[in-house]
Amino acid sequence: MKRKLRTPAAVLLALAVVSCGDAFGPDTVDTEWSGVVALGETIEIKGINGDIIATSASGNSVIVTASKEGDNSDPSEVQIEVITHSGGVTICAVYPDVPGELPNECAPRAGGRMNTRDNDVEVTFWVSVPTGVDFVGSTVNGSVIGTDLESEAIAYTVNGDILISSSQLVTAGTVNGSIDARIGVTDLHYDLGYTAVNGDITVHVPATLNADVYLHTINGSITADMSFTVVSPGDIRGVLGNGGNTLAMSTVNGNLELDSGS
Repeated sequence: MKRKLRTPAAVLLALAVVSCGDAFGPDTVDTEWSGVVALGETIEIKGINGDIIATSASGNSVIVTASKEGDNSDPSEVQIEVITHSGGVTICAVYPDVPGELPNECAPRAGGRMNTRDNDVEVTFWVSVPTGVDFVGSTVNGSVIGTDLESEAIAYTVNGDILISSSQLVTAGTVNGSIDARIGVTDLHYDLGYTAVNGDITVHVPATLNADVYLHTINGSITADMSFTVVSPGDIRGVLGNGGNTLAMSTVNGNLELDSGS
């Protein structure tokens, strides 16, 4: 019942390139890469402007298509780079360097740097993710969408929404946007976090999930399918099933909903 109160080498991604349009906008350049990523390793996508859309692949190969489009800036100046490393493959949209700043660099996870200024090129990534290959998608201005994945997933954006579902564990964070996440496992083998600043968070979990739960909002309501204890206004704690690792949801301006009826 709900109670109410989210120094590896870089290679150019250029197996297939199709361009159409004038020199500047609308101008679209599509680039495709495919390859095998080992089970348990990660396909990571790093963008700046544009959405990242991931779906479950039917085969063993990862397939990534990057579509670049700009109105006032030249899409060909934004390079798509692939980094192969011990943890898998990282693919980045690398924009022209900003004068006075360190050069942009594609690198896994927290490594590298990506700055852009006065460049309106948007790069949309479509990613087919095989079962057992983990997915990480991060962008600055855009949404991250993952549909019916069969692996663990992490999604981050600054200005955009996150809509992601997997049969495994999912972690998500945004600053300005909403989160709708769905996980399929009943036991957490690590803590899960869902964070936003300005936006709602909804998380769907199995009815048989075992987890300790912490929910926090400053300006918003909380709806949860569990008995809970109010620690302070906007802060509640509860237990699903037998408890276990923590599932935490936190936003500043937004509502929280934990749906454990799925």
